[in-house]
Amino acid sequence: MATQLLIADPDRAIQRQIEESFEREGFVTRIVETGLDALASIFQGSIDLAVIELTLPDISGYDVCRRVRSNRTISRLPIIIYSLRALESDRIAGLEAGADDYLTKPLNMRELCLRARAVLRRTPPRVHRCFERGGVHLNLDAHRCQVEGREVQLTVREFELLRVLLEQPGRHHSRESLLSEVWGEEGRAGLRTVDAHISRLRNKLGEPGLLIQTVRGAGYRFAQPRPEGSGRSSRASLDSSEASAY
Repeated sequence: MATQLLIADPDRAIQRQIEESFEREGFVTRIVETGLDALASIFQGSIDLAVIELTLPDISGYDVCRRVRSNRTISRLPIIIYSLRALESDRIAGLEAGADDYLTKPLNMRELCLRARAVLRRTPPRVHRCFERGGVHLNLDAHRCQVEGREVQLTVREFELLRVLLEQPGRHHSRESLLSEVWGEEGRAGLRTVDAHISRLRNKLGEPGLLIQTVRGAGYRFAQPRPEGSGRSSRASLDSSEASAY
């Protein structure tokens, strides 16, 4: 399968140069112009390497790196940052933010391709990970959610919230920990944001959404579903005081 490359740069001339160089090397490219669009593409899965201009219109390449490294699902994604900034302190800042390499402009496309190959050789291959709990199937690699065979469209935040809950069924997560885990540096959005996303997630999942329980005074958890044939349905097995929506 061809290596999937993400290019994040608002300069269309640079976009084309990088795209043409890597496509000659057999890569499949995806182009975005902002840091938030880069993060959205990365969260969707299937990206093998990101090549990011440091100075983007919204958030910096450093910020993109930090947010990727703080998320367990995508934290090992290889990232190369490039910039006009050529000071050693800039390069060190990039590496401290989590970049695997830092290049300065003007770019030598042959060097960029070689450095990309080197970074990929040092990176373990992506592991195809899936969770299935209570009729909910979450494919982390493909960024897909299915409920009893039905495709469910989730936003990036809803998907990440569900991932956290499914990874450790039965364990309660405080609203503060969910905010930190899923929203990261954007946690200032507030605890009500978690409640609103939980409510929408329950609605989208349908009956299995009732397995997302409210633990009063503590947060939320994804309940361990009862084995089939236990004599009670998942709906009946939920304690109504715990399973009520916020």
